[in-house]
Amino acid sequence: MNIRDLVIDAKATIGENLICVDVVEKAVYKDGARTDETIYSYDIVCIDRKMLHINVKIPGKQLISLDGKDVVYVSLTGLVIKPYLMNNQLNFTATATGIVELKN
Repeated sequence: MNIRDLVIDAKATIGENLICVDVVEKAVYKDGARTDETIYSYDIVCIDRKMLHINVKIPGKQLISLDGKDVVYVSLTGLVIKPYLMNNQLNFTATATGIVELKN
């Protein structure tokens, strides 16, 4: 079995109470060259998991903004967490199809 074939239950892993603390625009590279595409990385804090931080990448335009707030409560759609090995260490990558600000 290849480690990339593993399927992780994202909701069970990160919990349901999530806050976004930062949004960063990043360039997309293909074959080592920078493209005109951008992707947004959302720094998410998982309250249910002892404040675990994950960075979730979502392609396309920026979907939420902190607008001067320190944190925004959010919900993620289409979240996929995949493991990978780098320098003999297990790491994870997280992508989603959407993010929505929750009113609290």
